[in-house]
Amino acid sequence: MRSVVDNGFGDWLRKILEEKGWSQSDLARAARRSRAAISDAMSGKRGIGPSLATSIAQALKLPREEVYRAAGLLPPKITKTELIDRIIEGMEDLPLEEKEDVIDYIELIRRRMEKRRKKK
Repeated sequence: MRSVVDNGFGDWLRKILEEKGWSQSDLARAARRSRAAISDAMSGKRGIGPSLATSIAQALKLPREEVYRAAGLLPPKITKTELIDRIIEGMEDLPLEEKEDVIDYIELIRRRMEKRRKKK
């Protein structure tokens, strides 16, 4: 018996198809895949590999990264708030001198970025 993959991909894809007014058959034709492959991916009966995800992205004219993230092939995008929370968490246990080193490093990166912007 095959296990069901629960990655939210089916719900995500269903919403996209609904917005476009497409059926699974429409997607299958546009992606040059079988309707069964699309149905199985949407129902979670099978995982979504890079090849199928790429075909779906091209058919829907979506960035491949977006489809890969929805399919669980890439980690979720980290929001600015989540990133700041991770930085703060990482800094909490550091000694004061190490915290100052991290701040110096951030300032160095910002100066480099500014120089690159000015060169353009």
